[in-house]
Amino acid sequence: MNKVCKNCGGKFILSEKEKIFYAKLDVPSPTRCPDCRMQRRYAFRNERALYQRKCDGTGKNIISIYSPDKPFKAYENDYWWSNKWDPMEFGRDFDFSKTFAENFRDLQIKVPRLYSMVINSVNCEYTNMTGDNKNCYLLFASENDEDCYYGKLAQTCKDCIDCSYIYNSELLYECINCLKCYHCLFSKDLSDSSDCYFCADLKACSNCLFSWGLRNKQNCIFNKQKTKEEFEAEIKKIFSSPDSAEGAKKEFEKMLKNRIVKYAELLKCEECTGDYLKNCKRVHESFDVINGWDCAYLTDACDPKDTHDSSFIYYKPELCYETMSTLQLYNVQFTTYCYYCANLQYCDHCYHSKHCFGCVGLKRGEYCIFNKEYSEKDYKELRSRIIEHMKRTGEWGEFFPINLSPFCYNETVAIDYYPLTRLEALKSGYSWKESEPASAGGKHVPSILATAAPDNIINEIFSCESCGKKIKFIPQEIKFYKHQNLSLPQICFECRYQARHNLRTERKLYNRTCQKCGAAINTAYNPNSPEKVYCEKCYLEVVE
Repeated sequence: MNKVCKNCGGKFILSEKEKIFYAKLDVPSPTRCPDCRMQRRYAFRNERALYQRKCDGTGKNIISIYSPDKPFKAYENDYWWSNKWDPMEFGRDFDFSKTFAENFRDLQIKVPRLYSMVINSVNCEYTNMTGDNKNCYLLFASENDEDCYYGKLAQTCKDCIDCSYIYNSELLYECINCLKCYHCLFSKDLSDSSDCYFCADLKACSNCLFSWGLRNKQNCIFNKQKTKEEFEAEIKKIFSSPDSAEGAKKEFEKMLKNRIVKYAELLKCEECTGDYLKNCKRVHESFDVINGWDCAYLTDACDPKDTHDSSFIYYKPELCYETMSTLQLYNVQFTTYCYYCANLQYCDHCYHSKHCFGCVGLKRGEYCIFNKEYSEKDYKELRSRIIEHMKRTGEWGEFFPINLSPFCYNETVAIDYYPLTRLEALKSGYSWKESEPASAGGKHVPSILATAAPDNIINEIFSCESCGKKIKFIPQEIKFYKHQNLSLPQICFECRYQARHNLRTERKLYNRTCQKCGAAINTAYNPNSPEKVYCEKCYLEVVE
């Protein structure tokens, strides 16, 4: 069935499987295309924008994802979970003279919110969407890490800096998509490898430089076998000065563009389309999903089942639709930041709750509507009345409208995947956070090896060579740079993050043909990308 997106005007297809899914949940089919649905969800997730403000409960200084100029109350973790306040105190009747969004916005502003999402962590004040970490700084969407800094999606890692999507690894620097790796620098798509530099797509390799597509190799440079002594001499030469290290980065960029790539990273998958999928069956147009069954249009998901159009969802979500940033949900739709819940619709920041509609900040609610508790019978009757009202206003079946997002567009992950200028965002109905002025005329980071940096460099404030924002080093990173004989980074954390982000494939699929055999492939590599894209059969013929 062909449909036209009411947001962008583009055409999209509604499959028979999707129709069955919507009928099972008793929700209408989407009016927006998958891209526009994803962009709208992403605009509700702030990962990396942190602000100093006061806790509205205790008055203490806190680091929060809600800037002081936002209309929301933010409580520090201990106070939010305490019995010193009750989210049910904010309960109210639904006003049928207003839209659902108008009712919800009023409740959303009144109910205090968790200052950020940091759970069971030690010395991790400047992190968000994290849990069970120790001594981490500017680390986001990560768990079970120690001494990790400036990264995203690090899971069970130690002593890693400036990395994204790394798992069970140690001593990594500027790495992306790495699993079970040790002491690797400036590399991507590695597994079970160690002491690799400026490499891509290696498995069970060690002591490799400027290499790609290798399996079970050691002491290779540009995919050619070398002696251990030759390898070590070349590494020593590269990291002998900032200029030679910078030259190596440019050589790496050149290598990435000229290599052959497999059309998609699908491991132990059946009937799947997308990229970075593992142990999945019948997962359609999804990205970074593990152990998924019968799902579509997902991103960053773990153990999902029978779930569509959801992002950053973990711990066995099932029968979910249009959800974002959640843990362990069952039969939940149109909901954000809810954890360990079942049978929810249009809820925000609810925990250990079930059978709730239009609620905010509940801790253990049941049969609640707008934070007010009802009998099961009255709950079902009122819920049905509100849904009929939402059908008349055109709100039923749609995710939250963008004016309900607690964040400005450029504070959210939407800016990473759907970049807009300030004017474009405002024209599309998003809000925009004016950034701090660049450090005009500020001094840049000296181009030196960290071993040559003076001890007082941690007291200095520098200016990013790319965007002009401030750079301030912390003692832990200087110690790491010195130990690894690295140069001091010249650009700020956010610019380094964006550079890594740009090395990953898009979260969009293209119909192309294998550049060797001509077979049809569905790939996240844009037709304009410089790499040679092969089908799996042809790719396996070239890896060594």
